[in-house]
Amino acid sequence: MRRLMWIVVLLLFRPLQTQAVDANWQAWLVMNNQLTLIDSNGAVLRTTNLPYVGRFDDSVYYRSQFSPDGRYVAYTSRSALQASAKDQLIVYDLFRNQIIMQKDGGGSDLHFNQSGDELAYFATSDSPYFLQIVHVPDGKIVYGQPLDWDRLKRNFPEQPSQYLSIRQFDDGWIELYLNAAIKGATFMWSHDSMMMLDDTANEVQDRLDRTGEKLVAFNDYQFMGITGKPLEFNTLQLFDPTRKTFKPIYVGLNDTYGDAYFVQHGEKIILRQWVTKTRSHYQRGYPPVEDNWLLLDRDGHIQDKLTLPTNRYAGNIHRTATGFIYTLFQAKATDIRSISLPSVFEMDTRNGFGQSRMVWTVEASMVSSFIGRNRRRLNIGWVG
Repeated sequence: MRRLMWIVVLLLFRPLQTQAVDANWQAWLVMNNQLTLIDSNGAVLRTTNLPYVGRFDDSVYYRSQFSPDGRYVAYTSRSALQASAKDQLIVYDLFRNQIIMQKDGGGSDLHFNQSGDELAYFATSDSPYFLQIVHVPDGKIVYGQPLDWDRLKRNFPEQPSQYLSIRQFDDGWIELYLNAAIKGATFMWSHDSMMMLDDTANEVQDRLDRTGEKLVAFNDYQFMGITGKPLEFNTLQLFDPTRKTFKPIYVGLNDTYGDAYFVQHGEKIILRQWVTKTRSHYQRGYPPVEDNWLLLDRDGHIQDKLTLPTNRYAGNIHRTATGFIYTLFQAKATDIRSISLPSVFEMDTRNGFGQSRMVWTVEASMVSSFIGRNRRRLNIGWVG
């Protein structure tokens, strides 16, 4: 009996076992038409070259879109040197290493649905904004009709400069955004309806796929006095799709704010802010702005701040379980100290901005591909 009591006591006071965080990830890197799959240790798991039309001209880098599961990559291939060659919309199966869909005319605003079996885009057509949806495995067109562009433009008749973009594609509906200079409107499209959600100018900074939450920058009239400039986005807000509500998490945005991202699987948020530097600063080859990062919790409390060295350029932020990964470049092509080639880094944000570690860098034999403005050709296309 006494032995049993000791066992009970030991069980009661045994430290709780916390669930381990899986810090492992894989990422597809895009360099021109070459894709490289790496893991969180920097090991190269696969490389493949995407087919293209004529001579490659960066179209894969600028227009590629990966399916959520990382199986498919869609892109428009364009030949800059062959005027007679038609743009090609290509979907490549990375599991089978082959093209599974190829259509003349190309496309823009490529978006997979959440299951990855359908692709929505604006097809090249005589009609503006010809919306097309294809079933990816067999290439069959599910929908193909021009949107009523004249009707959409009538929402802001006083704004001559307007364009439409696809923001999100889920099964059965598409979120569209009409940008009209200083105004904007969000629409929900389905096969038989078009509905305006709001007429607030805004920018969706990031979306958390598992919850549908969004980080949105827009001009909230209740905070109009913060910046003193009525046409600027003055707040970063968290949109809850279940309650259909916005929660301000950072008030006081102005023309220096950059981008916002969910990190650490959505538990925290990064807000980038830009501080304009003097002319002599960027005449020496450095960026014209200083890049400051704020680490926020979901209530907007600042947990840490990081200022990048002025000769570094960071981009392609993608969240992981413990923080995020990103690309880092030299901002000055002739500066070969420390980081001489574009690289992939990982940052742990569980206790503020932790030590950043280099995960992967391009081979020295590829240095000629990253001279001057081409240094930004390294892109993180997908992380899972």
